[in-house]
Amino acid sequence: MSRRAAFTIIPIFLLAGAGTWIIAGHIAQNRLEQALQQEKDLLPDGASLNWKSAHASAVGTIRLTGVTFTSPGQPAISVGSIKLSHPSEEAGNVVGFGHIDATDINISQTSWPVEIGALSGSDLILDFPALMQAFRVLDTAATAPDPLAALPASLTLGKTRFRHLSIQNLKTSTDGLQLSINVGDFILNNFIPDQASDLKLRKLTVLSKSAPARRLSLDTVSLQGLSLANNVLEWTTPGINGARTLNIANMTLQDGTDEKSPLILSFQKLSDETREGKDKITTHSSLDHLTLSTLVPAAARLVSLGYNGLLLDATTDGTIDPSTHTLQSNGHANIRDMGQLNFSFDLSNVNAASDSWKQLLAGNANVQQLQFKWLDAGLVTHGIDAWAKTRNISPDEARHLLETSITDQTPKLPAQFLRYVVNPGKGPLTITIAPPKPVSISMLVSLLPLAVSMPAMAGQFGFSVRAP
Repeated sequence: MSRRAAFTIIPIFLLAGAGTWIIAGHIAQNRLEQALQQEKDLLPDGASLNWKSAHASAVGTIRLTGVTFTSPGQPAISVGSIKLSHPSEEAGNVVGFGHIDATDINISQTSWPVEIGALSGSDLILDFPALMQAFRVLDTAATAPDPLAALPASLTLGKTRFRHLSIQNLKTSTDGLQLSINVGDFILNNFIPDQASDLKLRKLTVLSKSAPARRLSLDTVSLQGLSLANNVLEWTTPGINGARTLNIANMTLQDGTDEKSPLILSFQKLSDETREGKDKITTHSSLDHLTLSTLVPAAARLVSLGYNGLLLDATTDGTIDPSTHTLQSNGHANIRDMGQLNFSFDLSNVNAASDSWKQLLAGNANVQQLQFKWLDAGLVTHGIDAWAKTRNISPDEARHLLETSITDQTPKLPAQFLRYVVNPGKGPLTITIAPPKPVSISMLVSLLPLAVSMPAMAGQFGFSVRAP
């Protein structure tokens, strides 16, 4: 073939290919228009589906703009633009898409109106009946006399699953709960049954307008390891692949809904990690720079001691042995201008399953040993100063009065407390609870105040105090 012939044939092939592409695109456009018309024809009485423009390409991509949907008794939906690729349909109104991009989404005529700036997802299967049912459940709860009590213990989304979903500028609110929620970024990967999900939230703000009004703000929330598709609202299920982590950065809770409302509490970082090994379950938690203002009752009680709030850092580590149903944990808290608390505890009769912490709070676990060590860095001094003021004496006179009050007749436990208070700089105050027989947490909490003043009962609990 001559060079001139080659240059003549190449454009012919290109034109032929372009013609085939145009024909394929035309066929796809006709099919889209027919499918949209069929959807409109199948709508129930009073329902409407409209769009400004619709375009289908030969590679399986669909673009629509100005989409609106309304139906009696259903939320109204509008979408500024939406791009769908590789759509597929299963039985029962379950639809799949290779990818979705949408902007300016509004869901109205519901107790939970939703606004979304942009949405992007890949490898999606959407179970529309289950999604609508879940929305109706939430809608009903929002209008109930007691919305919080009406919320379901669990919520499933049927066959809905996806590999990736990201949402920007999500806004929703409900008058029933008097709540409004704004999320800058919502990113969820692997919403697939029995696969570890990865959830990230950025710039989360929750406003509660019911008295007392509150404003909750978080910079980032990250949850990894749970299979959220197994049960959307159940957060205590075991982690997939033996790991579960939660990280929250820069949380603030304010007394009011305005950005300048007084601070109630805040922290810089909260981390919680659980790892399930072959023979044991380990946990690690840390809390950085927790600040409690005097609006918190516990911190307000410190005003009389000369404090205007509370600032602390804390960590805990624990090990659960499923074979023996035991839990061992230790940790410490550094409290600014007060001191350091070190603690450890051994528990038995612990359920090593996912609800172990619920069981602990219910008081079903037994106490084998608890120990607390307090290294003072100002709390005792503040306490003596405050007590001295109430008696119109100097702090030195208060210490002398306490020291001389210790006699041979002073019960052992109060005597140890008094010796430490008089001279906390000598070393830590150690409090130990080691019952001769295991005691449930609930019984210990209810009877421990009596053990402090009744030596016989203190012996039953193995309650001891040791000052340096």
